[in-house]
Amino acid sequence: MRSFRFATSPLPIANPGNHGDRIGLLHDVLDAISAGDVDIAHAIIVTEEGEAADVFFLTGTDGKKILDKKRLMQIEEAVLAAVD
Repeated sequence: MRSFRFATSPLPIANPGNHGDRIGLLHDVLDAISAGDVDIAHAIIVTEEGEAADVFFLTGTDGKKILDKKRLMQIEEAVLAAVD
């Protein structure tokens, strides 16, 4: 199961808990996020019982909320590609 949670301030992107952890997963997710030209304002990194459940709170490089739906979709697609 894949899911992304979007909030108005800031944008959290969750690496769904149904993806087993693997060596390099966090690196791959961070590469995908950084390619989106965003800043990570806060991150919660959790691995429990072999499952990754990471949450990244993103803002634009200007520190503002990301409101553009097309841009949000691009970030989501990049992260999904990284976890597969």
